[in-house]
Amino acid sequence: SGFYFTIPSCHSLRLLKKHIELYAATWGADKNYHILKRFFKIYLQEFPGAGRLRGYLMESQNYEEALELIKVHGDALKTLNHQFQR
Repeated sequence: SGFYFTIPSCHSLRLLKKHIELYAATWGADKNYHILKRFFKIYLQEFPGAGRLRGYLMESQNYEEALELIKVHGDALKTLNHQFQR
């Protein structure tokens, strides 16, 4: 058995957002957006709604859609975390 660790959801969403932004800035239209989808599962696991967000992102067609989905989900997670801290 190997060593595993879990990155908190807010950090994994930030990392995925950064990955998408860097990919878009580097490759833009030169590489197919859909190649990036293979990385979504790496970032999106073991937090509430990860599977659902991953499903939505797999349906996305471009960088803008993906970034908007991450923003909406990140905002929802912040609200949920705030409610549990009360």
